[in-house]
Amino acid sequence: MATASQVVATLSRLLSIPHGRLIWARDQLRAARLLPNAQGQAVDLIPRQISALIIAALLGELGAYPQVVTRFMGLRNRHGTTLAEAIDGLQKSPGQLVRLDVNTDGTAAVVTDGDTTHYGEADFDAVSRIATVGGDKFKQLTEAIAGAPQLRAGRPSEGKKRR
Repeated sequence: MATASQVVATLSRLLSIPHGRLIWARDQLRAARLLPNAQGQAVDLIPRQISALIIAALLGELGAYPQVVTRFMGLRNRHGTTLAEAIDGLQKSPGQLVRLDVNTDGTAAVVTDGDTTHYGEADFDAVSRIATVGGDKFKQLTEAIAGAPQLRAGRPSEGKKRR
């Protein structure tokens, strides 16, 4: 897995989102305890925490508000599965995702993975602001996160011994 900083850098690069905005969202999610607050330590994220960062990235500026991210994570489909659980599952098999749409005006999301599954009550209409991640980008994202190099906590060794 990857650390929060590695996930932020990957999301920023692949989704063309300003790095600073994602850092701000990451820090807000840490303050709300949705992400581990391990300053100076390399802590790998679990899929649920990565899902929170993905949702925050798709929500744009609203992603810096933990209560909004939490509300989106808890959206349920008609079978009772939450959006966070769906994204967790897609991280394990990213090739299934065709597209993920998030309506940033309302509280709704659509996951297309062979079937189209609606999360939340609101419908998408012509004036909805929709953030989309295609299946190819999502697959690149999950591969980059899975292949992130292992980080060590502390300062890198400079090859000198201290006296």
